[in-house]
Amino acid sequence: MRGMLNMRTLDGHQIIEQLGINYIKSGSSFGALSDQAIRFLFEKGVVLQLDKGDKLFSYGDPGDSFYIVLKGRIEYLKPRGNRLTHVRDYTFGQEFGCVAMIGLHDRAGDHIAPEESVVVQVTSELFHALQEALPKDFGLFLLNLSREMARRLRESDSRFVENEINR
Repeated sequence: MRGMLNMRTLDGHQIIEQLGINYIKSGSSFGALSDQAIRFLFEKGVVLQLDKGDKLFSYGDPGDSFYIVLKGRIEYLKPRGNRLTHVRDYTFGQEFGCVAMIGLHDRAGDHIAPEESVVVQVTSELFHALQEALPKDFGLFLLNLSREMARRLRESDSRFVENEINR
């Protein structure tokens, strides 16, 4: 696995131009946000290009930011005993790492790009700056993130029940 040092920082403005603002808004984390909020997140945040095998963070790392997938896919692997277990994949528009940041705890697993991918990083400082600069958009963004977490919780509950039934 490669570490964060191999990732490249991309220009947020250029990524908006390449992908198109309407395409970005079709991602679940960005739904209903204003163009101004999208530009704020992309131009004040960090957009990263990851190569196959790049690791964004590892189990135990500080949870001081979260990411949203713009292209590609990110795998979430959680330690179980002496091995890593695949939990889920994140694709376009989905956030990951938000639970650790909001919960003020360390990372619960590894997040790795199994293919070339692009993500936007939202630090706790940027999250706060969005709240101060664009409070209405911040509320929408928080609602989008909460919906995404609720979907994953429901999915996890369903998988737990299926595993119990199949025992």
